[in-house]
Amino acid sequence: MTEKEKAKAVNYGLKLLTARQKTEKEMADKLKEKNYTDDIIHYALNYFKSCGYLDDKKYVEFYLREKININRYGTMKLRNMLYQKGIPSELIEEGLEGIDEDMMIENAVYLANKKINSLKDQESMAVRQKVHRHLASKGYSYSTIAKALNLVMV
Repeated sequence: MTEKEKAKAVNYGLKLLTARQKTEKEMADKLKEKNYTDDIIHYALNYFKSCGYLDDKKYVEFYLREKININRYGTMKLRNMLYQKGIPSELIEEGLEGIDEDMMIENAVYLANKKINSLKDQESMAVRQKVHRHLASKGYSYSTIAKALNLVMV
């Protein structure tokens, strides 16, 4: 493991981090794709963590805030997406605990109203089922869906 190889790995990692924030797993996978050895990958990851460039906890906070406010995803979908990115379960659960349930219901109501507006001229039961399926596909729990439907479907 030469200093030149270490520097190349670190520079490549920094280049990746300029595009967007990454998880430790994503960074390790990208470095593996470039055929860096495990020792060099370990060195680069430690370097990024020590500089504060790689922090899965901060990544979870940022990711959840973005996906809740912009995409309006529910907790189940968010949990799955973070798990697929290689985030440890403890960090996922810690991040999801901080989510306000009222905000989730508010987002579900917004999405339900939007879906209902696109389903004009259909019978009430069919609309209810379609809205339920739509919210479930966005990752909302049954209880959140039920609360949202009770608020929008009178």
